[in-house]
Amino acid sequence: LALEEVLVAARAARANGSTRFCMGAAWREVKDGPEFDRVLAMVAGVVLVALGLKKTLAHHDESLELVPAVALVGGAALFLLALVAFRLRVIRSLSRSRLVCGVAVLAIIPLHSRISSLATLGLLAGALVALVGYEVVRYAETRGRIRTAAHG
Repeated sequence: LALEEVLVAARAARANGSTRFCMGAAWREVKDGPEFDRVLAMVAGVVLVALGLKKTLAHHDESLELVPAVALVGGAALFLLALVAFRLRVIRSLSRSRLVCGVAVLAIIPLHSRISSLATLGLLAGALVALVGYEVVRYAETRGRIRTAAHG
């Protein structure tokens, strides 16, 4: 499914009063192959984060064992890197910020036994918030143009 088709569908949903758009609809027709594998990697990343988060909250006053730490942090990295790969394949655009963040968060894993599980989660959350903050500032003008085009 081409990006432009997704944007047209999102604009149509908004014109009809919707305030949200499910990107799952954009990937509904992804054919088996490299693109599908990247979508599966993103889903696997989310599942791994959920597993790590469950262990973090259950043992918030302890450090994480290696497997939950890899699930929590590695799952977030897997999601970001799969998103980078998907975007590169589909729209031929490299998201350097997500690539750097995806690799950088992996540096948290070796700290798992030295810090509490909540500190591990805090470092991961801090990195992801920094990524979102950077992208909000970096792409503000682009978002403005897209919103203007959608409404006018």
